[in-house]
Amino acid sequence: MLEAIKIVNRLIVIKLSGKNIDDAACLEDISRQSVVLQKLGAQVMLVHGGGQRINLALKDAGITPKFHEGQRITDDATMEIVAKVLGEEVNHQLAESIRQKGGEVICGKQTQVLRSAPLSNNSDDVSLGRVGKVVEVKPLLNQFREQDGGLVLDGKIAVIAPIARDIADNSEYNINADWAATAIAAAYQADYLFYMTDQEGILDGEHKAIERIDKEQISQLIEQGIVTDGMIPKILSMREALQQGVKQIAVVNGFTRNIICDFLDGKSAGTTIY
Repeated sequence: MLEAIKIVNRLIVIKLSGKNIDDAACLEDISRQSVVLQKLGAQVMLVHGGGQRINLALKDAGITPKFHEGQRITDDATMEIVAKVLGEEVNHQLAESIRQKGGEVICGKQTQVLRSAPLSNNSDDVSLGRVGKVVEVKPLLNQFREQDGGLVLDGKIAVIAPIARDIADNSEYNINADWAATAIAAAYQADYLFYMTDQEGILDGEHKAIERIDKEQISQLIEQGIVTDGMIPKILSMREALQQGVKQIAVVNGFTRNIICDFLDGKSAGTTIY
């Protein structure tokens, strides 16, 4: 049984994929765990994606989803749909699920803390459009209070969509959810950053979960071809988070019941990166 003394005033950032939220049992379990952590005194922030639901909404609007080097090409019409799906539909669905479990939540415009600049593209012949990189994370206004010489989240779970306002003209930008979670965890100096995936952690060459990785080993995993394709930017974002002061990262299977609480209780789960 997870004890409050282990996590009281600890800041826990949880990055969810759209797959986690679209699965009813997974969504219910993650919401329940978030409320347990909140009631035990932890500060909980959830950053979510929703890529598949965006794709479906784009197709319904007659727009073909397009990607370049793992980034969604986001013209104005696409950005309007991204903002609606992530900032309204998915964000409020997750928040409502937490409320139904008895949790106190802030979401929507209350948690629009990301400020961005356009993400530069290595290819001159492809424009990413309104895809941004985070350059600033604003404080969650009125949600932090002083306690024992530090700032703690004032009893509410923050649900955050990876949408940013341009630092120059305040227009909306689409942010990769992994990098959004990295920026938020680093800005608030999180004690734990969880990446909820659909596998048992970071897998080795034999498809078995690697138990622990030092951040200095990340380059080796890429060079050896153990980490490939879409996992490369994800694991690079994890290294960036650790370099910027995040204490510990866990890559776990979000579809495993009670996985976050079990990890925090010291049980073996997923891959720990430190």
